[in-house]
Amino acid sequence: MSARRKHRSNSNSFENEVDEEAGSPPLSPQPLPLALSPFPPSSGTSQVNDRSSSNNNNFPKLVAMVMLLMVMFLVQSKQPLNELMSTQPSTTVHLPQLPGSESMFIGSVEEVTKKLAMEREVLLSTSTKTKVSFAPDANANTETPPQPLHQVKPPPPPTPPPPPPPQISPPTSQFPVYKDYTFWSSDFHISPIADLKDIFSQLDMNIIDKSLSGHCNKGPNEKKPTCAKDLKILDKGNGIDLGTTKGLCPNNLKKRFYDAYINDPQMNTVDAFLCHHASPMCEVFMSFGRPLIVVVSTRYEIGRYDTQSWTVWNDNLRAIALNPRNIIAANNHYDAEYVKYFTGLKEVPVIPNYCGYTNAMYSPTKSTILIGPGRGINDALHNQLQSAVSAGGGGLKFKRIRDLYPRFEYSDLASHPAIVLIPYQVSIMSIFEYYRMAIPLFVPTPSLLAKWQMEHRILSELTWDMVFSKPKDHSNIEGFTTGPDHHKIHPFDPNDQFSEESIAFWVKWADFYMWPHIIQYNSFEELVGLIESTDLPAVSASIAQENEKIMGGLLDTWKGAFDRLFNGVEKGELGADEITKSLSWSEAMDRNYGIKVGNCGNGKGQGDDDFSALNFREVTV
Repeated sequence: MSARRKHRSNSNSFENEVDEEAGSPPLSPQPLPLALSPFPPSSGTSQVNDRSSSNNNNFPKLVAMVMLLMVMFLVQSKQPLNELMSTQPSTTVHLPQLPGSESMFIGSVEEVTKKLAMEREVLLSTSTKTKVSFAPDANANTETPPQPLHQVKPPPPPTPPPPPPPQISPPTSQFPVYKDYTFWSSDFHISPIADLKDIFSQLDMNIIDKSLSGHCNKGPNEKKPTCAKDLKILDKGNGIDLGTTKGLCPNNLKKRFYDAYINDPQMNTVDAFLCHHASPMCEVFMSFGRPLIVVVSTRYEIGRYDTQSWTVWNDNLRAIALNPRNIIAANNHYDAEYVKYFTGLKEVPVIPNYCGYTNAMYSPTKSTILIGPGRGINDALHNQLQSAVSAGGGGLKFKRIRDLYPRFEYSDLASHPAIVLIPYQVSIMSIFEYYRMAIPLFVPTPSLLAKWQMEHRILSELTWDMVFSKPKDHSNIEGFTTGPDHHKIHPFDPNDQFSEESIAFWVKWADFYMWPHIIQYNSFEELVGLIESTDLPAVSASIAQENEKIMGGLLDTWKGAFDRLFNGVEKGELGADEITKSLSWSEAMDRNYGIKVGNCGNGKGQGDDDFSALNFREVTV
């Protein structure tokens, strides 16, 4: 045995002995394994010894006979010779039979996790030619499989390709088509949902839009208002904060909403929930045991500003992430990194809005350069821009959008040569609209924007403290820490508005820095020269080409998301589940997420919810 070492295969747990020493002498012929021997089994050693002379003479013939049988077997089975000669045994894996495993049920985290783990095991075993059985086999053979005729070193296995990068969906051809599923939305911003309705209509999906926005009858919804006239429990006053800003217990409102809708006929048709703005509204929908799509659009702690509410929302968000059917994403890179910084979640993909509902494309017929977006333009900077234009002596004219158009059609904006951005936010739906219309855009560099933030606070909605006119140098909670040295995911606090270095670090993820073909200026004097020297129609054409790529990728992303949400689930199946309908709200939260909800103790916040049964390390860095 000194010339051989036991070698463990990477693909299974069986030990295979292979000759690993190049200079070792050839092995002497071994007796045939009993299963392949043409002789009947012997009852004693004397018979074997009596036949020793005969066997020595017949051994070459026996080898030839067996080799002939093997060749005949290969011809019929077309099994490659190297597979037959390989020392790697074929195994049978027996997986436990789960109750109701013929349908993947979203209601129980434990069931879904086991089911998906079981499927992954099936895929793994299939890729290594392992036979898989879901039912236990009492007659499974546990004996060591027959060895090959000669102890030869098997050929090295091919090097596996590197794994693909994490993504919501595989290529389009790898998943089925899902149609006519129904989503519920009660958002406070009309544009994100109007955009998703436009995209989902192309994919034959339905959205029940019960909007709580004050603009539910304006803009994209002007001809078809989406105002929530018959919505129970939730309203414009409590929908975002669930009463937390008034010192009330949000659990009471969640329970009331559940009791009002668990047997509601319309709710029974809902297959999944959409939470865009405000994303914490998904806390209300967790108890219904249906897939959740959380797409963060503006700092995800909206309505959860105090330390306790924000901390519990983080725990709920990590609990949502533990359910493999749910999707937590952001519509921009800034918010994706922001969520990771405070929650530690490993994966927060970016699913951008498209805003193709504008139905207008760049067609300049006017000479005035627009200053956008439509609101929040800092007066001091606007005056500096006009002074720079006057000093340049050129013929360019600049006008703020709202100064020129108190009301406008999208085609009005598309008729101008370009839009100069002096942004109040890092991600704004109107900038999505400008880009989709392929209007050339000019933005300040990250360093200039950080300087303006320090001097003018132009990013007036960058943080919730800024919205409330109380900028801080710290957040109300600490960033997520990891490792023995408790380091944070990013080196700067995103809510520190008194550090130019911190601001410059974080604003680099703004939409207008992530999208190609947007031109940056480092001063208003430079801006004037850039506009005069830039081939604006060529820039527009490049943006239009980029938009085609984005739309194709976005449709594939949503198709993959539907596969993740609804694989193995028929439309309407989850709303018809009688077990869930029989549960109380607290029982449903425990069954669906393993959370033991509290009574809010003194009536403020929700700090007595119990998440101790959950292993957040599965979804955090």
